[in-house]
Amino acid sequence: MKSDFLQTVHKAIGNIEHIHIEEIGSDSLLIHHDDVQKLEQVAETLENQKFHSTIRNNGNTSFIEVINR
Repeated sequence: MKSDFLQTVHKAIGNIEHIHIEEIGSDSLLIHHDDVQKLEQVAETLENQKFHSTIRNNGNTSFIEVINR
């Protein structure tokens, strides 16, 4: 995974606690959190940095898929 991609993701996450990042490919991640509003903030920040993100829900957990395009 490219270091600039990871740096941007970590900056977008900031100090949000209880977040889980899962690598699903060489240029994509899943970011999990129970609070969809916090994920929306992360997704918006990443979109502003020209990354593609999609918010999804799976029961009680929300996640975003982030793709380095």
